[in-house]
Amino acid sequence: MLKIENLEQKERLRQRNRLYYQTHKDKFREYRQKRLIYQKDWHRNNILFTNKKAYRVKKRSYPGICEICEHNGSRLVYHHWDDNDMRKGIWVCPLCHVMIERYEQGFYGKYLSLKEQIEKEFEGGMNKVVIQ
Repeated sequence: MLKIENLEQKERLRQRNRLYYQTHKDKFREYRQKRLIYQKDWHRNNILFTNKKAYRVKKRSYPGICEICEHNGSRLVYHHWDDNDMRKGIWVCPLCHVMIERYEQGFYGKYLSLKEQIEKEFEGGMNKVVIQ
């Protein structure tokens, strides 16, 4: 008896909830959109993915533009440089992030030395191109 009454009560509750949802669809849609925006902002400001791991970190506030080139892009990346304190970081666009990563890996110094070497070659009179 008790199980049958519970099933009937659950069914009545389901029907009532369906009816409420049908009459208030706009409210539910608006709530879902606000919730998604809140979750996205919370995730952006509190979760850091690095080296295939996720860390819960309170990041600096999201500026909406790249802090280096000031590009107004929708997809910014949080670059941190101190593994002991991951809050130390900046918001950058993907292009600036690649540049920063290469600089930290030593490619920037290599690029500058190669550029200097090539400039010296051209100053010495070698590799002159004559256009006719």
